[in-house]
Amino acid sequence: MKKRIISLILVVATLVLTLTGCAFNYAKRDLSKYATLNSADVKNALLNLSIKDGTFGTDPVKREEQVKDAVLKALLSADTTKKLIGSVGTNDQFAYCYFAVDADGNVFYSGNMDASKPTVFQLGLTGITGLNEKVAEKIVTISNIKDYIYSTKSANTVAAGDVVSVTYLVEWTRMLTAQ
Repeated sequence: MKKRIISLILVVATLVLTLTGCAFNYAKRDLSKYATLNSADVKNALLNLSIKDGTFGTDPVKREEQVKDAVLKALLSADTTKKLIGSVGTNDQFAYCYFAVDADGNVFYSGNMDASKPTVFQLGLTGITGLNEKVAEKIVTISNIKDYIYSTKSANTVAAGDVVSVTYLVEWTRMLTAQ
């Protein structure tokens, strides 16, 4: 019973406070001490309005490139299929791992061979630079990407205490049987 009485008192108090807030009339009060409007200042501010460069900029050539890149990224996000055979499209996303070996057999950039963290970029975008640019130039000329998909192997020996990272890809097909 106590809970009902307390709840009723709270409801009545909330209702009274809400209705008193509705009783204030802004039209009857003189609010000029809070804000003033000078039409000459407003007109001057609008005439001298400067717009900062937006997302796509004001240069028509750069804007066209940025719009094209935005559309290509949006289209790519709608397609999540991985292609492991056939030719690479001019706007496909491409992922690769790499390392470098010098003439003496020293291995560099071996950390970039981790298949769980490949280098990924989208072909056809305007901001491709460096190694990705060189890879993009070569990859679009390949007729079948299947010939370039590989697994990593090492001919080096491993000593006690060395840390070894092994990555591999296994493909299998499920045979369906009639019952």
